[in-house]
Amino acid sequence: MTDIVSRKVISLKTKRLILLALEELLDKFRFDEITVIQLANQAAISRATFYRHFTDKYEVANWYYRLKAEAVFQDERNKTPYDIFYGLSKFMGEDDKNFMQVMMNQKDDQNSFFNFVSNTFYDFWKQKYESKMARELTTQEAFDLAVWSLGGAEVWKHKLNNEVIDPQEMGELFDKSMPLWLVNVSE
Repeated sequence: MTDIVSRKVISLKTKRLILLALEELLDKFRFDEITVIQLANQAAISRATFYRHFTDKYEVANWYYRLKAEAVFQDERNKTPYDIFYGLSKFMGEDDKNFMQVMMNQKDDQNSFFNFVSNTFYDFWKQKYESKMARELTTQEAFDLAVWSLGGAEVWKHKLNNEVIDPQEMGELFDKSMPLWLVNVSE
């Protein structure tokens, strides 16, 4: 194994240790009560090691969500919007429900995980559209996509707090609520 590959593997393992530490701490503390020192101690690493991998605890949560979401976005089996929404709903509502529930409800507006989720969703569909159409979104399209992205994140948040997320139902609902101009791009 080359030095670069070896460092990347070690870095990924350290990031996963930090994530596991965060999940363990979330069983005992609210997210806003958790400190970087607690995360480092729980992961059995130094603060310096933590900061080599993440700038703060918010970046830990964002990294994990992006990692999981990108796996869904990039999975070649996910050819339709339904497939993508199903995959996102599965990991958010089943595989990682407790983590997602805590993170979607944290109150820090400056580093809002909720905003990160809706922005990730928005960026994915914006890039997909602009790549296929070879042009930027119009003002109206950007507005439609922003409303759909924020609304979608709010629906996931509501479902996480009040009921079980059924990935099939969520896939169908998101697919049917997709702006018409985006449906044509996704086919």
